[in-house]
Amino acid sequence: MVDLLVRLNGLIDGSDDRMKRVFYQGTEQGEIDEVLDKLQRVTKSVRGMKEVEEFEDVRGEWEESQNWG
Repeated sequence: MVDLLVRLNGLIDGSDDRMKRVFYQGTEQGEIDEVLDKLQRVTKSVRGMKEVEEFEDVRGEWEESQNWG
């Protein structure tokens, strides 16, 4: 799971704004935050926690840029 999240974060980073919008809307509807919380509880992996934080940080930065743009 952690490797999947690492790859996912890399792909998001390389995506354009339109694709990020579609992705983040879809993951919101799919309740990704619950999945990420469960991943952190189950794996107890420091690397996993770091990748979840990275995902959340990048998403938050993107959302802020959309609100100001």
